Amino acid sequence: MKRRISIFTCIALCLVLLLSACNNNTGPSSSPSTTDANSQSETSSTNSESTTGNDSIVDTNDDDDDGGDTQQAGNDISAEPFIAIFDSGEYYFKGTVAVEDIETIVQTYIKDEKVAVVMEVEGLNMRVLVDGSLVYIISDDEESAMVMDVSMFGGNLDTYEVETEDLVYIGTGTAEFNGRVMRFDEYSSGDSIVMQFFMEGNNLSGIRTITEGIEADLVILEFSGIVPDSVFEIPDHYTIMEF
Repeated sequence: MKRRISIFTCIALCLVLLLSACNNNTGPSSSPSTTDANSQSETSSTNSESTTGNDSIVDTNDDDDDGGDTQQAGNDISAEPFIAIFDSGEYYFKGTVAVEDIETIVQTYIKDEKVAVVMEVEGLNMRVLVDGSLVYIISDDEESAMVMDVSMFGGNLDTYEVETEDLVYIGTGTAEFNGRVMRFDEYSSGDSIVMQFFMEGNNLSGIRTITEGIEADLVILEFSGIVPDSVFEIPDHYTIMEF
C-alpha cells in the first residue's frame, strides 16, 4: 500500500507561505483558470456546517436512538446503502480522524472527480481543492489561495476519500467503536486491507480501516449523498499564488 501524505501536513507546510505572501502582496488579485467562479457576490460557504446547502445531511450521532449505547444486530441496517453512495462518486461527510496523533474534524466533499476538504488549521478555516492535476490550498478567511501541481506530493495526497471499489463482503460482528459497542459489516479490499462499517440503527457511525494490523478510525458526524457545486469554487476576487 502506498504511503500517503496527510492533507493536514500539506496545509501546515503551505500555511506559512500563504500568509507571508498575503501580507506582502499589494498587487491586483488573479483568478484560477481551472475552477468555476460564477458569481463574485457569492461568498464561500465552506466555513460552517451549512456548506452543503441542503437538508439531506444526516446527523449520525443522534442520541435519541431507542437502542441505547449497545445496538443489537437485528436493529441495524446493512452498510450496503452507504457503500452504494460512496461508489457513486458523489458524497459529503463530516467526521473526526486522528491527524498527527491529534483528533481533527474534517469535511470531505466528492463530486465529478473533484475533491474538497475543509478543516481548521492554526485557527484558520482552510479548504483544499483537488481538481485534476492541480491542488489549491485556500484560506477563505484571508481570501487567498496557493495552487500547485499534485506531483509535488508524489501523487499520494490523502484527502480522506472512502475507497470502496472492489470490496468483498466477509461477514458481520460487534466491536467497540467511538466508546460504544456497535455492529459492523466487514469487507476486504485487496490482500492487506479490511474495512469495518459500524452501524447504529439507520445510521453509519463510522469506518475502521485495518491495514496490515494497524487500525484507523473515521467517526462519521454527518453524511450526505448530495454535494453543492459552490464548495469547489474560488471567488474571482481571491488572490491566487502559483508555486
